[in-house]
Amino acid sequence: MKSGGSGGRFWKPSAGTLPRWPGMRWPDNGDPGTKLSPAPRKSPNRAADRVKSVTATKEPFGRASFSPMRRACYLARQDAFEVEFADGLCFRESHKAIRHANHIGMNDKLVSVAVDPELRSHFVAIYASRAQAKVSWLFIRENAPQQAA
Repeated sequence: MKSGGSGGRFWKPSAGTLPRWPGMRWPDNGDPGTKLSPAPRKSPNRAADRVKSVTATKEPFGRASFSPMRRACYLARQDAFEVEFADGLCFRESHKAIRHANHIGMNDKLVSVAVDPELRSHFVAIYASRAQAKVSWLFIRENAPQQAA
């Protein structure tokens, strides 16, 4: 048996102190007899809190500045690609728009998405039919040009 009074298995707080463990906070009134309350929970989707508004940050055609891509991924629930750049901006582009721009059929299944490791200027979406959609940083960061009427 270990020395220490209670055999070393349990920790008993001294008078006037409360035990502290992760996720708990001290009561506001300072009364040691008050029960501890759980800490407020953070947003379950903190990544979405960092994403800036897409429509407000897209530049007019021909005015965007280059920033290397940090990552690109496919979001199945939104049926969209999410692209994060080194300057902190993050854009979501619909899968339908990328399929249309690359002439890929609606029945092709997406297999993988990869950012070009050397230049980081585009990402490649590979489909089960071996078709590839190469998406440039300009397609993501700029609005489409206006049609002349």
